[in-house]
Amino acid sequence: MGVTIHYRGKLNDARELGAFVDEMEEFAQPLDWWSQRCNGEWSKPNTARVSLGRGRVEITGHIPLRGITILPHEDSEPLWLTFDAHGYLADPAATSLVGARTKKPVKTWLSIKTQFAPPHIHPTAVPTRLRSRPLCKTQSRSA
Repeated sequence: MGVTIHYRGKLNDARELGAFVDEMEEFAQPLDWWSQRCNGEWSKPNTARVSLGRGRVEITGHIPLRGITILPHEDSEPLWLTFDAHGYLADPAATSLVGARTKKPVKTWLSIKTQFAPPHIHPTAVPTRLRSRPLCKTQSRSA
């Protein structure tokens, strides 16, 4: 049985994104979790494409996502807290598959698998602050 958290959400106000990213980065730092800010330009078109290389998958082109990615543990999947131009949580893989084919917002479920990380990672993988913060309406479920 896998341990996976599924989540989705939408920004209430894009002007608050900077404060949200700062808060999530401050959450991750004392836990010694790797994080990286994503600063894609929402005004530029999505030109992202998936290409297969020698034994690996690459995403090339512009991915219009902004937010932060957090890796709770090396044996965990990353927590994507990145948003598209419509304010919806989105990850680079799904965004690159959608590409420029649609201008409609895509309300996708994102997930983070924590089953191979130590047990204490799972309950903290989605910060409680994220679930209760008025900036972002979120839903989550565990599988």
